[in-house]
Amino acid sequence: MRKLVDTRQKILDILKETNKSVSGQFIAKSLGISRTAVWKHISILQKDGYLIEARPNFGYKLKLIPDLLLPTEIKPFLQTNLSRICYYRSVDSTNNQAKAMIKKGVATPLLLIAERQSKGRGRQGRNWQSPRGGIWFSILLKPHLRLSNASRVSIAVAVAVCSVLRKKYNLPVEIKWPNDIFLNGRKVAGILIELEAELEQVNYLIIGVGINANFPSACLSKDLRLPTISFLDYLGKPVNRAMLTGTVVDEIIEKVDSVSSNNFDQTIRLWKQYSCTLGRKVEVRTETTAYFGLAKDIDSNGELILVLENGDSRTFQVGEVSLF
Repeated sequence: MRKLVDTRQKILDILKETNKSVSGQFIAKSLGISRTAVWKHISILQKDGYLIEARPNFGYKLKLIPDLLLPTEIKPFLQTNLSRICYYRSVDSTNNQAKAMIKKGVATPLLLIAERQSKGRGRQGRNWQSPRGGIWFSILLKPHLRLSNASRVSIAVAVAVCSVLRKKYNLPVEIKWPNDIFLNGRKVAGILIELEAELEQVNYLIIGVGINANFPSACLSKDLRLPTISFLDYLGKPVNRAMLTGTVVDEIIEKVDSVSSNNFDQTIRLWKQYSCTLGRKVEVRTETTAYFGLAKDIDSNGELILVLENGDSRTFQVGEVSLF
C-alpha cells in the first residue's frame, strides 16, 4: 500500500513540474511501471479531487490541486519519516481513530488527519468544533518516555505549534497554560494529549491538535467557553494548510523527542517567552476547588507555580486557567 501511495506521489510530482501535458509513456518509463498502472493511479488521483486532463496523443495535464489535506499534498512538506498518513474526509475524532490503531498494533510515528470531525474533543471532554477548512490531526507515537515526564509533552507541543506560527507566518500567538494557543486574546488552536502507560513507562502517546485555519470563526457556535479566532479572520486570506500541517508535525515530533533530554530547558525557556499567563492574576480551577493568585512561573516539568492571595505557593500539574 505504501509503495502505491509513493508511486502516486511521484506521478503528481512529475505533473506539478510542468504546465504542459505529459505522456503516459514518459511517466511509465520514468517510474518503471506500465502505462495501464499510470492510468489507474491517475484515476485514483482524480477521485481524490485532482483535476487532471487526459487527452489522447497528448497525455495528462494537472489543471487543479484540491484544497484538501491529502497525504500526497502533505508529504512534500514533511521531513519526518512517518510510518503512514491516514486521511479522512470526515471522522468522529482523530484521537479516537488513533486509539483504534493502537489495538491493531500499527507502526509509529503515525499521522491521522481529517477534513472535519463530528465529535472532536478538547480537554476535560469538551466538544471541539471542527468544520471544513481547519486543520485537525493526531500523531501517534511510541516514545521512550517515563510517566513522570509525561506532563512535559503538553509544554513541548504548545511550543512547537507556537514556534511555527510565529516564524512562518509572523503571527503574535501566545500560550495560555498549559497549551491553549491564543491570537489577539482569542483561542486559535488547541491541544489534547492522551496516553497509554504501564507502570512508569509510556507505551503510546496520542497528540491531538486542532487549528482554526481557513474558515471564519463566526461559523462556530456562540456557546463556546472561550472567544475564538481563525487565521482567515486575522490574515484576511487562507493559508496553505498542507504546508502548515507538515511543518507543525515535524516541529512537534522534534520537540517531543527533547522531552527526555537535557535540551528540554530550551523548550521551557521558549514556553515562558511565548506565555500570556505568567505574571498575571489567574484563577486555576481543579475538579474540586478554584484557586486565585499570581501565575509566577512553571517548573522543569511545566507545572504551574501559583502564588496565592495569602502568600503561599501552590504547584499545579493540571487545572483550568482563567486570565484576569
